[in-house]
Amino acid sequence: MVKVFSNAALPCWTFGLFLAMIITSPSKAQTALSSEQVSSFERLVKEAVTNDGPYLSALVDLETAKVASSPLSAVNASAGFSMTGDFEQFQSPSYRLGLSVDLAKLFSSGNGAAQKSLDARVKAARGQVRVKVLNAYTGYLYQRQAVQGASDGLEAKDAEQKQMQAKAQVGAATGADVLRAADARGQAKLAVYRANLDLANRKQELAAIVGVELKELNAILKGGD
Repeated sequence: MVKVFSNAALPCWTFGLFLAMIITSPSKAQTALSSEQVSSFERLVKEAVTNDGPYLSALVDLETAKVASSPLSAVNASAGFSMTGDFEQFQSPSYRLGLSVDLAKLFSSGNGAAQKSLDARVKAARGQVRVKVLNAYTGYLYQRQAVQGASDGLEAKDAEQKQMQAKAQVGAATGADVLRAADARGQAKLAVYRANLDLANRKQELAAIVGVELKELNAILKGGD
């Protein structure tokens, strides 16, 4: 499996370059994401398009235009009946059926251009959904690695604190050294808390963009984690 980032937290500009690379070059995105993560991303997009207002609106307009441009839409039918004979005599009804064809509508040359325009609108709306999901998903992956980096940092500070305490017991370190090591561990623990909080926020944002509950999102993300 190809990892997205190193365990160390990456600076914002590095993440920006990574995201730009994925958007501008799908082939590079394949090398940046594992096959499981690509599969999860496509599932996220599939869910998102079914909940995206602009995409659904464009799709409805396109389907409506297709129906309106059908040859049958240029044909109008009317039906009725009339009674023949004198009023005092038995009257036999007669039926009529009328058909009319709107030739201008039937052979209109503007329908093709209109449909192409609507089709382009649908594709553009779907592309925007993919970009929004990609931003949110890669942000989630980035923050997940940041949590791992913070956790590794806390383990390192734990070891440093224990080492400093051992040195202090044999007179190789001062009380101030021990306090500094304890403070560094406290800061590392705080970094882990913040990283996990940011990860929870990233996941909430991704769920909102995709339009699913967290339980459903977790099921989709399971393959790419």
